[in-house]
Amino acid sequence: MILASAYYPFSADARFDFDYYRQQHLPMVLRLLGPYGLQRTEVVRGVPALDGSAPRFLAVGQLYFTDLARLADGLAAHGDDILADVVNYTDLTPDIQFAEVLA
Repeated sequence: MILASAYYPFSADARFDFDYYRQQHLPMVLRLLGPYGLQRTEVVRGVPALDGSAPRFLAVGQLYFTDLARLADGLAAHGDDILADVVNYTDLTPDIQFAEVLA
């Protein structure tokens, strides 16, 4: 399984609409990339560390795919549409990482 993660760095004055992200953006991503092996999506919200310091990331969106080739095909077909929607929920620029899920 391949995990594509979008890391949104914490900023105290950042705008991030979690409701839009969960109710609009992720369902759109699932609709567009489902035919390319997207199995499920999730979003996590950063919380303060145990010492009260700010989290490193405000949010992380995670997409689970069957394989890297299908992910690449899906992003080639719909990546521009997905990225164009980012302005609707945040003013942050996500840092994208691809990884292999081992367990």
